[in-house]
Amino acid sequence: MNIRSFRQSVEHCENIPVIFLTADSDSETETRCFKEGAFDFIAKPFVPAVMRSRIGRVLELEELRSSLAERLEQKNREISDMKNKSCQDALTGLWNRVYTQENVNLSVFTQVRCLHQIFQQTDHRDPD
Repeated sequence: MNIRSFRQSVEHCENIPVIFLTADSDSETETRCFKEGAFDFIAKPFVPAVMRSRIGRVLELEELRSSLAERLEQKNREISDMKNKSCQDALTGLWNRVYTQENVNLSVFTQVRCLHQIFQQTDHRDPD
């Protein structure tokens, strides 16, 4: 009963809500199920109306989570688009000075770090 490893092994199952329905109603089993990632725990015998209500609540929460994830993704795309627009001149399409300077600095830093690693490797070589 390892929900996490199952969810990771099966594609697109990370966010599927799991509800345990079991005849084992002791608190240790219930605690273990929640630790494994269960959304809810229903012990047998169950009342059908309560079970439907719990399942409905889990589905409602999953729908809200999914909706929020989509909205967050859209907001991140909007922010990325705004950032790109703020780095480029609208009239000429050229990158502005701040963007160019940041990229040049990053490029120089990357090259210096690479050269530093090369020098370190050659310094530690055994002479032939």
